[in-house]
Amino acid sequence: ALFTRQSAAGYARMAERMLRLGKSSAQTRIAYAICELCLRADPFGLVADRAFHLPMTQQVLGEYVGLSSVHVNRTIRAMARAGVLDYRGQLEVIIHDLAALAATAQIDPAELKAAIIPPPG
Repeated sequence: ALFTRQSAAGYARMAERMLRLGKSSAQTRIAYAICELCLRADPFGLVADRAFHLPMTQQVLGEYVGLSSVHVNRTIRAMARAGVLDYRGQLEVIIHDLAALAATAQIDPAELKAAIIPPPG
């Protein structure tokens, strides 16, 4: 076999991410990125009560999701006004409504976590 099970899963995740970047709205892209980054930070003890530091500027986040920093700022402010999340300073993120964020991201957080976080052991 050319691909191992693990590398095939990695390629599938990369293909899914590329598809999301190409077809999703700004809110969906940013919500997905915030969910994914939160899930990735959690096993390292970097998330407390759905609050975490996103160690990137809005410009870098924009590059990550294929948007301008201005568009990222406007989108995050709209999410904050809707009560989904808060952000402070250099993207200290507090997720108030995970269900709404996940719905915007078009994901099931448990399924995404299972796909990106290796099982213990």
